[in-house]
Amino acid sequence: MTIRHSKLSAVPDGANADLVRPSDWNDDHVIADGYTFLRKAKVTLNNDDILGLPTTPFVVVPAPGANKTIVFFGALFRKNISLPYTDIDADAYGGIGYGKDNVYISTVVANDSGASETAWSALLNSTNMAVLFPLVQQTQNWYNKMNVQGADEYSVNQPLLFWCYNPTDFDGGDPSHTFEITTFYVVVDL
Repeated sequence: MTIRHSKLSAVPDGANADLVRPSDWNDDHVIADGYTFLRKAKVTLNNDDILGLPTTPFVVVPAPGANKTIVFFGALFRKNISLPYTDIDADAYGGIGYGKDNVYISTVVANDSGASETAWSALLNSTNMAVLFPLVQQTQNWYNKMNVQGADEYSVNQPLLFWCYNPTDFDGGDPSHTFEITTFYVVVDL
């Protein structure tokens, strides 16, 4: 990983190479092995994206590249929603995670069937802001357990997705609606 200053110096270098010179300031700085930085990505879903979530997962962090994976630490949801979304099945659920072919390794965001997560209807239709941390809940056998079967197939060089299972696309909403997701994560070289 490299870091570059946001402001570059136009001052010419002096003759003394033992001093930090403007060209040193302008160069990329390499981070020593063993260190990584928490990254932040912000995406905004529009009304069409929200309506289509049950059939089209939304990429919140792009695939990191060959032999890399994303480790998810949390997310902040901010909404600008004034009219309700409908056709949300009683068993709808979804989350943020890796996946393909409708199989996901994920942290569950919402579940209308009562596994004590926020309900999809509440996530889309009530409070203006919500926070998600990938915590383990011990009361459900299936919930947030480590899944190593095929994990590399689903997580290596795969994007982080916001997804939802619902038998049909949602209805309702309004063209002015937005749903902003800020995700906190690191990229790990394997």
